[in-house]
Order: sequence, then C-alpha cells, then structure tokens
Amino acid sequence: MTQPNEPSGDEQSSRSGPASPSKRTSPVPLIILAGVAILIAVVAAAILLVTDEGAISGFEAANDELLVPGLSQRVGEVSRIEIERYHGSLTLTRSGGDWHLAERDGFRARRDAVDGLISDVAHLSGAYVSSGSDLSPADYDVVDPEDAGGSVRVRLLDGAGNEMTSVIIGHRLSLPAMPDSNGVFVRRDGGARIWIADGAPEIPVLPTGWIDRDVVDIPRDRVVEFRTAPPDGEPVTIRRADDDEFSAPETVEDETGTASWALDNVIGVLEEVRLEDVRSSDSLPSDVEHAGTATVVTSEGLEYRIDILMDGPTVWTAFSAAADGATGGSAKRARSFNDRHEGWVYKLPRLVTTRLMTPADEINQLTPK
Repeated sequence: MTQPNEPSGDEQSSRSGPASPSKRTSPVPLIILAGVAILIAVVAAAILLVTDEGAISGFEAANDELLVPGLSQRVGEVSRIEIERYHGSLTLTRSGGDWHLAERDGFRARRDAVDGLISDVAHLSGAYVSSGSDLSPADYDVVDPEDAGGSVRVRLLDGAGNEMTSVIIGHRLSLPAMPDSNGVFVRRDGGARIWIADGAPEIPVLPTGWIDRDVVDIPRDRVVEFRTAPPDGEPVTIRRADDDEFSAPETVEDETGTASWALDNVIGVLEEVRLEDVRSSDSLPSDVEHAGTATVVTSEGLEYRIDILMDGPTVWTAFSAAADGATGGSAKRARSFNDRHEGWVYKLPRLVTTRLMTPADEINQLTPK
C-alpha cells in the first residue's frame, strides 16, 4: 500500500546529494529577477507619468467617473462571474443565496469574497483616463489575458447569461493624487482608453482563495474518546478518565509510560482544521482505497467519523457526524454538520492526516505539535 508519509519529490531531491554542475541552475532566482524587473518597470512607469506640474502625461482628469455606471444598483442581479488570466480561469455561479466555484465541482464559495469583488467592480471610479488612443495597453498590462501578461478579465453576467460588464485589470500603482489608496490601470473590455482607477479589486489567484476552507473544529477539552485509523498496524483508542487524564492501552509504552503529550497531540488534531483542497466524492477514481475510519466522541454525545481514502499517495478525508440517542442541540448539530459535508472529500494538512492514521506502535514517536 502506498503510504502518505513518503517524501515528496522535493524532499527526495534534497536527500540525493549535491547536484551535478549541469543541474545547479534553479528557476527560483530567475523568477525573483523577473518579478523585480516587472516591479521596476511599474514603478518607473508611475514616475514617468507624473510631470513637474503634477499632471500625468497622456492622461486627463476623469473626475471620479464610474467605469461601470449603474452597476451599483444592479449588484443583486449578478449570477455568474468569469475570471480569466493567461494561465487559467475561474467561474463562480450563484444558486439561491449561495455562490459556488465550478473549478472545485461546485463547492461553496466565500460570500464575502464574491460580494467584495462585485462591489469593487461596481465602484471602480476613474481618477484619470487616457486622453487619446495612442497609449499601448501592454505598457500598463491591460491587454486581453489570452495575449499573455498579468492582466485579469472580470466578466459579470446576469441570470439570463447577459453580460453586465467586462473589465480588464492591470498593474497597480500609487500616485500623490490618491494618497489613501492604491490605483490600478483598467480598460473596459473592447475599449481603447486606459483608466487609472482609485482602488484595486481583490481577486484571489488560487481556487482555494475563493472557498470557505474551515472544515472542522473539535477542541481537545470536548474529546472523551479518539480512535485512529492506520492503513497498517493496530489503531489507537484514547479515552479520557474521570481525573481528566487520557490513556491508550494499545500503545507500546516505554519505561516512563506513554507520553501524555503524544496522546494530547492526537486528540487535539481536529482543532481549527482548514482544508488544502476539496473535490466532490463522486469525482474520486473508482479504485480509491478506503483505509479506515477514525472516530472522535465528544462530551456532548456527538460522534464524528473521518473516513480515510487513499488515492495513490494523496489522502482524502470524508466527514460525518452522528448523535445516536441524543436529542435537542446535539442531534441538530449533527444534522447541520452532515448537510455541510455530505458529498465532499477534503485534502487536509499532512500533520492532521498523519495523526489520524497513527498506529499504536508509533504513537510515542510523534513529534510534539
């Protein structure tokens, strides 16, 4: 069976000794130099724009004209957002009162991030606008994203699929005329004029920047029993005694017994857990291996179940909760938890999955968290 703790490619490379002369060139310095070059270019462009009289060469005052007039009165009509970059695109769709990210099988998106982007676009106001059409969009990185560069196209559509607006966001800059915020170069999609807008929209690059990454939070002081699910070896069942101390009879004790911090590191591993990635359970390959089910019982009578699913070296986890025999608040919490997590699997931080899969004979080898 493939183990999740095998060293990654980077880790294996770091252990293989010094690189040969032909392999010593690292892409990291090149990336850093490229970033510095872009930054210098942007700063230089901003400096060249401002003349001695305080005017901006090639631009004229726009008197805070809205780039998308009337959008602020129609934000509730936005039902689809398409975000395009040279290296990929993201699509957010609204269903009822919730937003979903297509690139993660329709997983729920953060409402605050989506609403913030719509509001930012609706309130884009021009401090300056190009006085003619002779300026090159490439100099301000407001070219069409498919033509390379670092620009971002934001396209808003209504429920019928009609385009409400489409703008291309380019370089950011700071100017004396806008001391309290950052400006940004913007071009209306299909237009020739370049705007310097006051305020740059927040547009996360990664898909995970758009989703609610909080998965579960089970404080250790609520845990009364925790059972691990190792792919190989015997599981560990840790129980809280009347004196609030934990014990695990299956562990292999040394001369001082099972270290209390080792048990504590296991039972507290589900505090404030955030996902690294997510996908629908239906999208898992048919040969995914169910390695076991870890369980956590809390003082309120809730039992959380964490199914460990092995997709080659990748560990996915599926969560569910039960409140057998419980009534009132606990049963309601279990239903709410299941409604949220049913149909989804999560890739969690490696430390979390390692703790969940700890066998009895390795618990004393855990590194303190």
